Amino acid sequence: MARSAQIIIFDVGGTLINLDFDLIAEIMGDRSAGIRLASTQGELRKRMNTLFRVGGVETEQTDTFKYMITTMVELAGLDVTSEGIGRVCEQNQTKTVWREPNQDALEWPKRLREAGHRVAVVSNSDGTVRELLDDHGYSGQFEVVIDSGIVGVAKPDPEIFRIALAELGASAEEGIYIGDIPAIDETAALAAGLKFVLYDPCDVHSADVREETRRIVSFSELLSVIG
Repeated sequence: MARSAQIIIFDVGGTLINLDFDLIAEIMGDRSAGIRLASTQGELRKRMNTLFRVGGVETEQTDTFKYMITTMVELAGLDVTSEGIGRVCEQNQTKTVWREPNQDALEWPKRLREAGHRVAVVSNSDGTVRELLDDHGYSGQFEVVIDSGIVGVAKPDPEIFRIALAELGASAEEGIYIGDIPAIDETAALAAGLKFVLYDPCDVHSADVREETRRIVSFSELLSVIG
């Protein structure tokens, strides 16, 4: 990997912003279940990556989100009805349940800009990702924000990165993408010619990434990885 990178592009869900497990528990009708839901993150990330690797399902699809919530409930050993899961899915369509800023990541876009990097976002979302970032601690930190719900193309299609690079006036050789799902984020970024850094906070994807991918379990490792 190059000693210095001019363009650092972030994923959002699972990277900059996490699921709000307490909110999900409340919507399901069991306010005490948030900790148990949060404890499933490692295995959940592995299973979602397998789903995307095998099926190539786009992350914004409703059935994929339902699968994620159902799997989380099963892993947590909760007695939640299909109606409870349905309420979470309905809420996510109205206003996303990805509402918890990742404290590990929160300061990093600003730090990277102060270090001279250009910082952007590419996310599979529903057209509201800029508002989501602004509302959860990242306001004004990104030069370019590309939302699949607006541009009409989603990862793992590498075209979404070409759109971002065109807006930045940059080449792929200048860029690094940071995301959390190898089957989608790594696949798309490498296909677009970007370098890829896997954010793996639960340390579950060591066997899932390609040789050229760098993997971090905390953003405290990021500067050493990008030079």
